[in-house]
Amino acid sequence: MQRIKNVLFAFGISVIFIANVGAASVCTNAEQAELRTAAGNIRATYEEKERTETRYNDHMEAESDYTYYYLTINITNLSEKFYVEVENDYDKTKKSFNYSDTEDEILSFDWENVYEKPTTFTIKVYSSDKTGCEGELYRTVTVKTPRYNEFSNEAICYQLSDYELCKKWVTYDTIDYEKFNDEVTKYVDKKYDELQKSLGKGTDNSFWERVKEFVSNNKYYFIGGGAVLIVAAGVAVVVIVKRKRSMDL
Repeated sequence: MQRIKNVLFAFGISVIFIANVGAASVCTNAEQAELRTAAGNIRATYEEKERTETRYNDHMEAESDYTYYYLTINITNLSEKFYVEVENDYDKTKKSFNYSDTEDEILSFDWENVYEKPTTFTIKVYSSDKTGCEGELYRTVTVKTPRYNEFSNEAICYQLSDYELCKKWVTYDTIDYEKFNDEVTKYVDKKYDELQKSLGKGTDNSFWERVKEFVSNNKYYFIGGGAVLIVAAGVAVVVIVKRKRSMDL
C-alpha cells in the first residue's frame, strides 16, 4: 500500500511540474528570437515643453502670464507584442502602459516635476498577451531627465549662457541663491584673471571686464533678486503640484 501511495505521489508531482513548465513559456525559439530583436529596438527619449498660464489677482483680474516648463517622455517602437512598466526614482511611482496607449507605436507621457531634481525613469519591457509567453521581461531601458534651472533666467546668465550654473537644463541637484551668487562671482574672477595673464599675447578680455563690472555693480541686486526668484519658483511648484494631483505619473 505504501508503495502505491509513493507512486501516486510521484505521479502527481510530475503532472504539476509539467503543467507549470508549460504555463511558464510556450514561445518557440524563433518567436523568442523575434521578440528579443523587437525589444532591442525600443528606445526612450525626452523633449522640452512649455506651457503659459495667466495669473489672476484676488479680484480674478488677469495680472500676468507665467511660463513654466516640463518634459515629455517618449518610448518608441512599442508594438502590440509588448507592454511596459515605468518607474521613476523621484517618488517611486510605478505604472504600466499597453500598446493601446500608444500613437503610431509611440508612447508619450508628461513629466512636470522638473524644478526640484533630475529624475531617472526605469522602463521594463514585457511580452504581452499577443504572444505565447505573456509577462516575460525582454528589455530594461533607462532615461535620465534633467532639472530645470531657475537661475538660467538671471540677468548675469544672459552673458554666461555656456556656464554650467546658467544652463537651462542641468543634471545636478538644486543649490541656494547664495551659493549661486558665490560660484558665479568666483567663476568670473577666475576667467578675468586668466585672461589678464594672457594680455601680453594680445588676448582681448574686454568682455570679462564688462562682466566683472556687472557682477560687482549688481551684487545687491543679485541678492535681492534671489528672494524674488525663490517666490517665483514657489509659485511654479504650487501650480505643478496642483496639476500633478490629477495625473497618475
